Amino acid sequence: KNIMKKYGIKASSVTEKVKAFNDFQYDKMFYKNEEKLIRQSETNLSNVVNIHNLRITPIIGVIFNENSTTINKVIKYSPADFVGLKKEDIITHVDGYEVNTYEQFKSIITRKKPFDTITLTIKRKKETMEIPLELYFIKG
Repeated sequence: KNIMKKYGIKASSVTEKVKAFNDFQYDKMFYKNEEKLIRQSETNLSNVVNIHNLRITPIIGVIFNENSTTINKVIKYSPADFVGLKKEDIITHVDGYEVNTYEQFKSIITRKKPFDTITLTIKRKKETMEIPLELYFIKG
C-alpha cells in the first residue's frame, strides 16, 4: 500500500492496483536496464532505438486544448493523474521555462528521457502551484 502511494497509483480494485503497479515497475525496469546496457557499451541511445525500430517518447498523460497548454483531459493512471493534474489546469512553465503553446511544451518534453522528473508550474483557477512529475513513455 505504501508503494502504491509513493508512485501515486490509483485504481478502484485490488486487481487493477496490482496490474497498474506491475506494468509501471516492468516498464521502468526495462527502460533502466536498456539505459544501463547502453552506458556500458558506450552506444548512443538513438542508435539502439533505430536498431529496434522503436521510438521512445516521454509523456505526462494529458490531452491539451488545441494549441494551448490548458488541459482538456487527464488520462487515467498516467503520471498526470498520479500527481493530481485536472481538466482546465493550465501549464505555464516546465522546469522554469515558460510555455504558452503545445509546441513549446512538446519541444521541452521531447528533450527529456522517460522517468526524468520535471517540475510543472500550473495555474488552477486563481492558484499557482509547482508539481514534480516523473515522465513516462510510449513505445512505437
